[in-house]
Amino acid sequence: MSNDKQKGGALVMSEEKTREQTDPRSFEEQVFARFDAIDARLQSLETLMEQSTDKPKSEWNRALTDIAKIRRAMRKKKKGRKK
Repeated sequence: MSNDKQKGGALVMSEEKTREQTDPRSFEEQVFARFDAIDARLQSLETLMEQSTDKPKSEWNRALTDIAKIRRAMRKKKKGRKK
């Protein structure tokens, strides 16, 4: 939270000192490190999403194969009755 105040329409900075940086890396290096961390998290989430969507796909494919087998068997029975 900021301690800046407005005085007569102008922004007046507080007298608090900025805290010292404990990270020896440059600001740019810190920003890029954060981007890398975010990228790694997103890649991890994407992998999880792909894995979770692959399972239902394979289950649906198996179910569709079973349905096709049942249809063929029913057609064969139907043809056998007509003779």
